Amino acid sequence: MNRRTALLIALACLPLLGAWPVSAQLPLPPIDRQALVVRHNPVLRQFDDANPLSVGNGNFAFTADVTGLQTFAEAYSATTPLGTLSQWAWHTAPNPQGWSMDKFHFRDFDVLGRKVSYDDAPSPLTPEAEWLRDNPHRLHLGRISFLLTASNGVRATTNDLKDVAQTLDLWNGILRSHFQFDSQPVDVLTVCHPDLDLLAVQVVSPLLKDGRLRIELHFPYGTGATTTADWSHPGAHETLMQLTTPESAQFKRTLDHDTYQVSARWSPGAKLVEAEKHRFVLTSSPEAASLEFVCAFTPGAPTSALPDFGQTQAAAVAHWNQFWSTGGAIDLSLSKDVRWGELERRIVLSQYLTAIQCSGVYPPQETGLTYNTWEGKFHLEMHWWHEAHFALWNRLPLLERSLDY
Repeated sequence: MNRRTALLIALACLPLLGAWPVSAQLPLPPIDRQALVVRHNPVLRQFDDANPLSVGNGNFAFTADVTGLQTFAEAYSATTPLGTLSQWAWHTAPNPQGWSMDKFHFRDFDVLGRKVSYDDAPSPLTPEAEWLRDNPHRLHLGRISFLLTASNGVRATTNDLKDVAQTLDLWNGILRSHFQFDSQPVDVLTVCHPDLDLLAVQVVSPLLKDGRLRIELHFPYGTGATTTADWSHPGAHETLMQLTTPESAQFKRTLDHDTYQVSARWSPGAKLVEAEKHRFVLTSSPEAASLEFVCAFTPGAPTSALPDFGQTQAAAVAHWNQFWSTGGAIDLSLSKDVRWGELERRIVLSQYLTAIQCSGVYPPQETGLTYNTWEGKFHLEMHWWHEAHFALWNRLPLLERSLDY
């Protein structure tokens, strides 16, 4: 970090710095970066449909409920929808009338002395303007959830979760989830690979042995709505599964003219079956008390073998340790101003959120890779608000990813 950047950051914090005792201002010990980060780990102690947590790498993000997966996604449809989103994953619905650009309502605007034409559709929008606004839209790549069944055969609800304790381990990039269901403990680790559009999950529970805890993979159709997923048109898209080994599978997805592929691998002894169209269920071996599952999404055929859970976790830990150990850091813990903790919390969490949501190959949209606003389309003003800070924190490569755009 150069002197000018350091001075700007220091000036921004002057109100808090002035609250320090004179004896504490200089000299100061080196910042304990790990302590700085982990004291702001988000923690949930109950089911909360307004505050899901995400893991990601800037080009891919997975947002989960307190189970560590997207088990109760329906409960979030009116708050923060749970998505599995990537920078490359877009869907365009068919153009039913063959509308072309000359059918839209353009109007000339004066922009710094030159005329620029913009679509100026009336309200309510005409059908052709509605189609243009909706397409293309960012696509939910697939819901990964738990299928939880009580001993009486009834499927779990959010009220059935007890002893909830979920922590987003910022320093290591791991979502750690614990809960009890039907008087049995469930412990889950959820990790995103730092370089691949890949999610890795490890679950430990006695419920695995009798098949009352299974993993479900469900694929939707596309929509421009905030949920990014349309579950009501199973006949409008296609999912072809091929078991490549007893512990792996390949899925080919087709939505109109758009395609992508999904690769999965799991613990030996577990079995994946197609439960219904677009929905697949993974059941653990009856002898196993743990289950690992890895799922990768690619626009085309995969070009390399999938890493397993342990390899993904090691890569994520190395990535996030490096992220927090380099670049700028501000420790406000010596301040006597009561606001120091909240300001520091916002600084730390903003660095994490923009790293996983806004550091990809395209400028970010308002809600990043969590869910769709404006059908998932990015805004150039968000480039300033959500990415310019990377240069100030001496993390310029995270900004440079999207500058080619």
